[in-house]
Amino acid sequence: MTTAHYHDFYEIYYLVYGERKYFIDDSVFLLKKGDFVLIPRDTLHRTTFTSQTKHERILVYFPGRIMDPSLLGEVFSGYKLSVPIYKTAFVEELFRKMEAEQDNTDGYSAKLMSHYLFELLVFLSRLRKNVGYVNEEKMHDAHILAAVKYINTHFDQNLTLPKMAAMFSLSDAYFSRKFKDTTGFGFSEYLNYTRILAAAKLLTSTDLSVMEVSHICGFNDSNYFTVVFKKINGTTPLVYRRTNRPLLKNNKK
Repeated sequence: MTTAHYHDFYEIYYLVYGERKYFIDDSVFLLKKGDFVLIPRDTLHRTTFTSQTKHERILVYFPGRIMDPSLLGEVFSGYKLSVPIYKTAFVEELFRKMEAEQDNTDGYSAKLMSHYLFELLVFLSRLRKNVGYVNEEKMHDAHILAAVKYINTHFDQNLTLPKMAAMFSLSDAYFSRKFKDTTGFGFSEYLNYTRILAAAKLLTSTDLSVMEVSHICGFNDSNYFTVVFKKINGTTPLVYRRTNRPLLKNNKK
């Protein structure tokens, strides 16, 4: 998937074969056969092609409430893990069992799916404790990743491409091109996603009005904020709040 997104559930990404470039949070990884990416909730991520375009991946999504918090904390304490070659058959067999259970309609399927997921998470937790398989090697472009980190902590400010390029002593054109090459995002696209992710959290965790949320997250125009929010989340801020906080009373408009 080349479309950027975030969600309020956990995601496990496993590359069966091929190569992919994976951007998550403020890091970029080159993935190869047998690599996992472990995506926590509400974390912006995007995968893009490398020169090797053919690939196959497996995705698993699940809500955190169905698993032990301490196990989740261990597994999702880093973004990337590499499976040793002799263990890939075991991992892919677990995925095959999960897929098979999706087609069953009896009363045992959900429990078996949960069991296989638990087995996978325990495997990943043990793998993470073995330093030899904790492959957090990143694709570095120091200026661009520093810019990403700056945006992540200063998105509420008036950030523009020329200002960011000047901050790192780069031309506007070079900064724009390298930002896209490194992250898979255009500069404005990434800034908007970062602001909207923060806004979504505020909408579901506070009673702030939509206008207040938009200003806190760096939007000077609340109407434009609504347009961008709907483009990314598929719904307006008010509907998003009502859908994700159904018990919230007396919200400000």
